[in-house]
Amino acid sequence: MWLLRGVVWTLWGANAALSLVYCIIAAVSYSNVNKLYKKLGSQENKELNHSKISMMGIQSAYVLGIIIITAYTSYSFLILMRRWFAQSRLAGLKHGIIVTSSVCTSMFMLLSALTLHSHETQIHGGLNDEHINTYQASFLFAYVLTGTYMVIFVALIFSESAFTSEGSAAALDVE
Repeated sequence: MWLLRGVVWTLWGANAALSLVYCIIAAVSYSNVNKLYKKLGSQENKELNHSKISMMGIQSAYVLGIIIITAYTSYSFLILMRRWFAQSRLAGLKHGIIVTSSVCTSMFMLLSALTLHSHETQIHGGLNDEHINTYQASFLFAYVLTGTYMVIFVALIFSESAFTSEGSAAALDVE
């Protein structure tokens, strides 16, 4: 039981670290794309309007990605807290919420990565090489986070008994 909890917490910690790195890269890349958007905003042209709309989609992917990752990391930490999790009568419900949110966050990160990746060619014209590398790193990290959230999902499925069983509650009474 403790081994399963340790595996889940290790995966959660690694995912939280990767998520933090993604949020930093996304914030920097958002700033770069926002500067490009503002530069395009001063010009009026039908083709540029299409580029500006694409820039808004890119910015939305960054902002929503950061919000969803921050929310997931915050409440999954609270739910995984052993004492709070196992002592509740709703431990199974909480476990179901975190399992479902792991899948949803994974799917959103995939959507975000695909959105960013599909607009890569429009970014090349307005950013320097360093900014392009940051942009590419952002969607690559989004793909990696897609996988890590799915790994957490699988780990949570296999460790359900470690977090929701009556043995967990009994272990708390011993301490």
